[in-house]
Amino acid sequence: MTATYNAIADPVRKSQFSAALRFPLVVILSFTLSSVLFSLVAEVSAGDLAAISKHTESWVEIIGLLGWKVVQLAVCWFEGFDGA
Repeated sequence: MTATYNAIADPVRKSQFSAALRFPLVVILSFTLSSVLFSLVAEVSAGDLAAISKHTESWVEIIGLLGWKVVQLAVCWFEGFDGA
């Protein structure tokens, strides 16, 4: 049974980025992906969601949303929910 498991299990790969750089990179990639997908949904839905969606009108709201996203990512990252 052990030989079968070892043949099936993926080898653990080492990251090419330093530990100090990984989390900020995840935050930047998450913000970028969210922004791109939000823009695509706005284009595809042809503004159907614009009537019911909340618009951020001030920098305080934007900073609050970004801060909350960082908190969510940090909790998942440092608790080990990294998809491995």
